[in-house]
Amino acid sequence: MCIILTGLRSDFSESIIERAINLNPHGIGMFANGKPIKGLWKPGWVMRWLSNVPHDSRVIFHARLATHGAVSRANCHPFEVRIKRSKHSAYLFHNGCLPLGSPGDKGRSDSAHLAELLSGRYTLDQLIDLLGTINGRFAVGYRDEAIAINDHSWHEVGDLLASNGQLSPIVGIRSPWQWHSTTGDI
Repeated sequence: MCIILTGLRSDFSESIIERAINLNPHGIGMFANGKPIKGLWKPGWVMRWLSNVPHDSRVIFHARLATHGAVSRANCHPFEVRIKRSKHSAYLFHNGCLPLGSPGDKGRSDSAHLAELLSGRYTLDQLIDLLGTINGRFAVGYRDEAIAINDHSWHEVGDLLASNGQLSPIVGIRSPWQWHSTTGDI
């Protein structure tokens, strides 16, 4: 499963980047200060790129595990989504599996298909609302914003938000929304 991390540039460390890439080695994508970037890189390259981002900037980082589509730069996140009535595009990051694409299309990821379907149809607010209804975790970069969709269901890893628990310092740790018990036991 992919992982998305969001937070301030100052909260990203080489060790967290290295752990994310080791678990999800099929491509990297980042967004900061209105600039998206993606490719098939190693942790050192990611840290060099981040070193040019001001420490108080919001960053989205995505490490891909290829479940749909080929391992290629084209399938690395983020994916551009044109925003209705705006001269600026949004950049979509996804963690999860979507029933999109055709079985014969082994090249493109489900996330690439989703971005194509969404592009040019929605305002930013509509896009965020819609993504909140789709199964999976999403983040959107827009101008200088880094927006985690449904962030109440994300995990905390230090001061970063993570789309899943892969990088939790304690194996098997549960996120706060899972602390309640349906049986009444704690």
